[in-house]
Amino acid sequence: MVLRKRHPVFRVEQLRAGPNHGRRSPADRRAGADPRANAYKGAYFVDAGVESYTRVSPPLELGGSLGAGWASWRFNYAYAEVAKSTLDRVRAATWLTVYMKHLYIGPHFEFSTIVDPAVRAATSRPTYLLVRLSMGGEF
Repeated sequence: MVLRKRHPVFRVEQLRAGPNHGRRSPADRRAGADPRANAYKGAYFVDAGVESYTRVSPPLELGGSLGAGWASWRFNYAYAEVAKSTLDRVRAATWLTVYMKHLYIGPHFEFSTIVDPAVRAATSRPTYLLVRLSMGGEF
């Protein structure tokens, strides 16, 4: 089996105050500027990695990804009270998707761990395994 499709993955997030950590409701977006926008100015998390997937048979797709995340010192201070810019985490994920006409279903597994010792010690859950099941339809 040869993994044919490779996609670089790159994402930057800025930390914002509030219980939603920067995610604003549609009502907030309609209201205009977010008054909390400067609460954590300079708090950033960058997630970068590579993702690859292939069809092993017509109804079966297998994929995986590897990545790492870097955080600014303000981000680490807001979440873990460690004022340090560092490589925060590494992650690996794999999934299998079965396509049935217009429907699909598939398990997804993601392992993530915080690698910096100071941030790891200050975090309540530094390592986790996420297991989820995706179901949907394409019409």
